[in-house]
Amino acid sequence: MTSIYFNKSIVMISMLFSIILYILVVILTSNYFLSNEKKSFTILVNKIDNAKNITYLISQYIEGRLLIKGAFKNEKEVNGIVENLSKLRYSTYGNTNRTDRTNHIIGFLYDINYDLPSLIRRGGDSYYRSYNDEFLFTTRPVDDYKKFFSKDACEVQKTCSLFSSEFLLKDRILVSNIYDSYFDESKSVISISSPVYFLGNVIGDYNMDVNIASDFLLNKNIKYMVDKNLKKIITLEQKKIFFRNFSYSIERTISNNLVIKYNIPMYIFFKDTWFVFFLFVFISYLFLVKNIKISNSKKELSEMSEKSNMDELTKISNRTLLSKIKEKNDMDDCLSVISIDGNNIKKINDSFGHHIGDEAIKHIASSMQFVFRENDYLFRIGGDEFLVILMNCPLDKAQELGYKLKENTKNKPFIINDLSITISTGIVNKDKNMTIDEALKLADVQLYKDKRNQ
Repeated sequence: MTSIYFNKSIVMISMLFSIILYILVVILTSNYFLSNEKKSFTILVNKIDNAKNITYLISQYIEGRLLIKGAFKNEKEVNGIVENLSKLRYSTYGNTNRTDRTNHIIGFLYDINYDLPSLIRRGGDSYYRSYNDEFLFTTRPVDDYKKFFSKDACEVQKTCSLFSSEFLLKDRILVSNIYDSYFDESKSVISISSPVYFLGNVIGDYNMDVNIASDFLLNKNIKYMVDKNLKKIITLEQKKIFFRNFSYSIERTISNNLVIKYNIPMYIFFKDTWFVFFLFVFISYLFLVKNIKISNSKKELSEMSEKSNMDELTKISNRTLLSKIKEKNDMDDCLSVISIDGNNIKKINDSFGHHIGDEAIKHIASSMQFVFRENDYLFRIGGDEFLVILMNCPLDKAQELGYKLKENTKNKPFIINDLSITISTGIVNKDKNMTIDEALKLADVQLYKDKRNQ
């Protein structure tokens, strides 16, 4: 017999139940999971948008000032600004023989810092790169300023507006690839560049590095592609991604020629919550086992109760059940009682042995089960004494059934062919003013009368 603790059916049911429950949990909580991922992505693109607006604004400001001669600072003012840049937490690198135009641009940036001190530093590390004299103006120190003019910066990471096509610069914004910052190689950044034009030529660009949180890029691949409209698409997704098509994708247009996409694979959610499924399996399995044990216990108790109420020899009810019924005292008013007693059973025992006497008793019980209805109460009181309680049965019907029982018992073949089993009966109808015990006593009186007439 298989133990209920290792029952395959219980395992399958608990698995099925756990799958359904786990799917419900996924449906109810996946939105929370996605909202956290969306939030990280939104923070990133908002920072890029902010940097884009700042760089565009500053580059336009510089261009505007270059076109206004009265806006130029005199040589003494410019020299004072350049000499005191370190006090303003700015750094300059490159050619010391700067053009007057470059010095004036430094003066313009000083004015911005003076009028709007938080603007330049708000988006991230920023710098102005002058192509005419290879000069670099930064908001923080750098170890090697030449990196900003290098092939890696201009051709690989695509941060230099001087070497970009008119198509890429049509909205005056250039967005680089994601790369290690030239200010701090431990950080990953996207550079936002806005060209500065003078007389139709690019003379420099204003740039801002947007720092990308390292935990956001952790275990992610970065893919670059250009669509048929020459629009650059940066796609972020997990390095190890299963069920690639089963993912949630969000994207943001940064400029006319750049879109950033983030593919969120749903398997990550399952990877982080797989233990919940097995917890459901474990709990549901224990729950089912516990309930089966309770059900089996109830069944066993019911069977034991039935056995305690059943006569072992005849398989009909015994005196114990009769006592319980009498205690309930909920019998219908219209019922009849038939008291039954086997005739000459003692002689049969003495003549043929007790095993034949037992067969005679079983013979009488068999006839009772044949004659009466399933909802009638049949009892063996003891020895060869029997009792029938007929629910909702008038006296004439009870008498008819009593006669039928006698005939069936007498005429039904017995194991000893020349031996006929007979019974005596006492039949009483219980009226509404009579208790069941009173009806039983009257039935016994009628039984003895019938027995004397045999």
